[in-house]
Parts: sequence; structure tokens; C-alpha cells
Amino acid sequence: MKESNKKIKIAVIYFCYNRVDHLKRSLPKIIEFKNELPLFVFCDGPKSNNQTKISEVINYVKQSTKDIENCKIIIRENNLGLAKNIIFGVNEIFNLGYDAVTVLEDDCIPYNNYFNYMENTLNYYKDFENVMHVSGFGMPLKYKPSKDTYITPYPCSWGWGTWKNKWIECNFNDKAYYKEILSDSSLTKTFNWSGKSFSYFLTLQTKNEVNSWLIRWYAHIFKSKGVCIWATDSKLKNVGFDGSGQHKL
Repeated sequence: MKESNKKIKIAVIYFCYNRVDHLKRSLPKIIEFKNELPLFVFCDGPKSNNQTKISEVINYVKQSTKDIENCKIIIRENNLGLAKNIIFGVNEIFNLGYDAVTVLEDDCIPYNNYFNYMENTLNYYKDFENVMHVSGFGMPLKYKPSKDTYITPYPCSWGWGTWKNKWIECNFNDKAYYKEILSDSSLTKTFNWSGKSFSYFLTLQTKNEVNSWLIRWYAHIFKSKGVCIWATDSKLKNVGFDGSGQHKL
């Protein structure tokens, strides 16, 4: 994949909460491999019963990044939850003047080629109006494409990126459209291109039984007739399947 001649300003965003074991596996790799990209670490605030774990996370983040240039730690005083923390956090970084971001959570361990891939891909596809999301994760496909990326209708939350002009157009409270998708069998079928779990999660979102930024982001991409770029060979490892996360899609 060739790079665009005019590079855009890209920031790395890292979200963590109360999983210090995950943090110790992923943050050092981000620091090691992120090249010269600026790093913003968002630490979500405590709930009433986990102040000790939150303190451990914050202390480790501060210790690990104290000698890192162009790194800022944002500590939430209150617990926002994953969805709000990501939506607000990405908005905050775009408001600082960045053109694009690449986002990792504490259970995503990047390989040494993750950031080069994200920089190249975000630069290459920046002017493609229908490309709205880039994933550094790649499914273990039985028959892999010959190229280093492929296109799907839906996004992935495991090491991803997007552009300011795409993200700021998203209405994360588009309840009328969510109901339209779920009430129109043709729309529902298309929305479920890769499985019924998508409409199921959207239904749970409308009932306030989950709080997922990803299903709402996908609904916006779907509404905009957008597409998402995935890596053919995964550029990261996800270690979050230990029951410690909030929810999965």
C-alpha cells in the first residue's frame, strides 16, 4: 500500500480502567512501537468498590510514561463507563486539531507493525468519502485476500482508527434511526449482513440494556452507506477474553 503525499496529523489514544494486568501487557508495547506519534492515555474514574485497582492503574500509567515525550494522561474523576469515555475521549482529541486517531483499549497488544499500518492506511484512505473506519485487527480467514486489506460493512473495536470529518458527523443518540432499522425487515436483514448479533445488540442498546459506542458507530456507518477497512493479517493480539471486560460485540 502506498502512502499519500500529504500526511495528516494522527494521534494515538489508549483507554484503560481497572485491569492492571492487561495494562502491563499492552501499554509497554504501545510505547515501544508507536513511532513519533503523540499518545493520549485516558484512565476512567472509579466506582465505589474499586478505588484500589484504579489507583494501581493510574500509578502504573504515570510511572510508565514519565519519560515519554508528547504523552498526556487524562484521569477521569468520575466513572464514565467505556462508551462515554471513548466517545468523549475521541472528541477531545479531535478538538485539539488532529485529523485522525488510532484507538486501543487495554486488552489490545499491538505488534511491531501496527502503527506503521495504521499511519499508512489512515493516510491512504483519507480522501475516500465512503471509507469511515480502519481496523488493525484481521479475522482468521480460511481464504485470505491477496492484498493487505479488505472491505467490510461493519467496524471492529480492537485497534481501530478513523478521521475527524467522519467521526464528528456521527449522532450517537440517533434513536429514531435505530428504531427504523429494527422495524424494517429489509433494513434489518442488510444490517445483519454478517450475523443477527448486530440487530440484537442494537435492540439491547435501544432498551438501555447495554451501552455500546460500537453498535451506534456501526449504525451511523450503515446509514451513511460507508465501509470499513480491515487488515488481512492482524496487527495486534486481543487478550480480553478472560471475563474481565464490560461487554463484547
